[in-house]
Amino acid sequence: MGTSKTAARRLDAAFLKRETLRLRREGATHGEIADTLEISRSRVHKIVTDALERLARDATEETRQLRALEAERLDALQHALWDAGIDGDLQAVDRLLRIMERRAKLLGLDAPSKHAATTPDGEAVANAVIVVPRECEDVSQWVAEFGPNALEVDSEPQD
Repeated sequence: MGTSKTAARRLDAAFLKRETLRLRREGATHGEIADTLEISRSRVHKIVTDALERLARDATEETRQLRALEAERLDALQHALWDAGIDGDLQAVDRLLRIMERRAKLLGLDAPSKHAATTPDGEAVANAVIVVPRECEDVSQWVAEFGPNALEVDSEPQD
């Protein structure tokens, strides 16, 4: 029993897609991939772009699901402590507030924070921009997560 022309084209398309993405992962340029696989650069671009968009959608959906799961966990913890907090248990109140802060960070409810850029000596750096993700409480937390070289200060003025 032979394969249909449609099935053969699907196999060829799947092979091109797999090979295009493999070559791109290995660092080949769109032009190099097009030459190697004997397809147009625009076809290479479309295959790579489609794959990246699919990954972004998958990551966004996974992130949404993880946020929902974490929010449910925070809800369960808050529910378990609520009566004690309402009855005046200060330790429970403290924990409830921490749960609420965590929820606000998780859901992006807090406004982003701004920080002035300084040198290690504490002097202000002109024209510097630091973006601190909402999840980080302060710059030191961000530096701790991303390393001591995360904030490099260029002391030379740029033209």
